[in-house]
Amino acid sequence: MAATKASAARNTRTKKKERKNIAAGT
Repeated sequence: MAATKASAARNTRTKKKERKNIAAGT
């Protein structure tokens, strides 16, 4: 369960980074 929580937090962080990259690209 702890691993799932950690991966979920990492996923949200990566998504935020991706969104920032997309915004920077446009």
